[in-house]
Amino acid sequence: MTKTAIILLWLSVAFAALAFYPQLSQLGLLLVAANAIVGTYLLSRKPRESRAANPQEQQRIEMERDHQHALDRIVDAVDAIRSPLNAILIFADIVNGEHVDDHKAKVYLREIQSSAIQLAALTRNMLNLSAIGSGVSYYGVVERININLLLEKTVNRNRPLAQHKGIQLHLHFPEVNIFVMAPLDGIERAIANILDNAVKYTSGGQIKVNLARSLSGVAEITVEDSGSGISVEDLPRIFDRFFRGQKRWDTHPDGSGLGLSVAKNVIESCGGSIAVESEENHGTTVTIHLPCDN
Repeated sequence: MTKTAIILLWLSVAFAALAFYPQLSQLGLLLVAANAIVGTYLLSRKPRESRAANPQEQQRIEMERDHQHALDRIVDAVDAIRSPLNAILIFADIVNGEHVDDHKAKVYLREIQSSAIQLAALTRNMLNLSAIGSGVSYYGVVERININLLLEKTVNRNRPLAQHKGIQLHLHFPEVNIFVMAPLDGIERAIANILDNAVKYTSGGQIKVNLARSLSGVAEITVEDSGSGISVEDLPRIFDRFFRGQKRWDTHPDGSGLGLSVAKNVIESCGGSIAVESEENHGTTVTIHLPCDN
């Protein structure tokens, strides 16, 4: 494994350490910041273009490009771990910290089990990094997905934390099921990242998740929150890897700055698009468009 890959994988260990051992947060934050700076520098480097018609030099440039592609996928893998790990920690904390009846406890334990299965699958994918260089999509096999059911599952997973923060979480979708062609793991992670952000940066207030189908055959998903919003200065950079505005560093120093970047990558790989509208202190609206398959 290259030194660069080791650095990026160490970044994932730092995130996990922060989650499990919050008492080490100051040291952990320094570690995360240092690794993020190194990772950003390494990932932002572009291979030099060769002006000479030298076959060896051209081969070297192509190898650098392949290496850059592999690094991008490693960073995506690091972010993929975050959502299921957070879900496990949240539901375990609820079960341990509150008096819950047997029925609710079983529901929470099923969510923990589901997230653990997802985490195990992601781990298997990371161990099979050789597939990255073969052109196989990291996000999984493209299949026909019922977006109604996927949104319902993702929203329900976030309800306990939303209720704990006093957030009203609403979901609206048509009676007719809407289907898209996409890798299930990838699109689920993209939507989870967006909803995770909405819950994280909203206290009180509400979050509205809406699904509709346009006349042109496009599924439109909107996630609208009444949270802290994004400043005008930060808005153009929100899809950049590792980027987090100063306000978000101050209020939530445990974030990775990768969620929206990964979401954009997944959605665009499915032929879709993502856009964000936001005003500081007045909430954020994320809109996803995906081609329908029905």
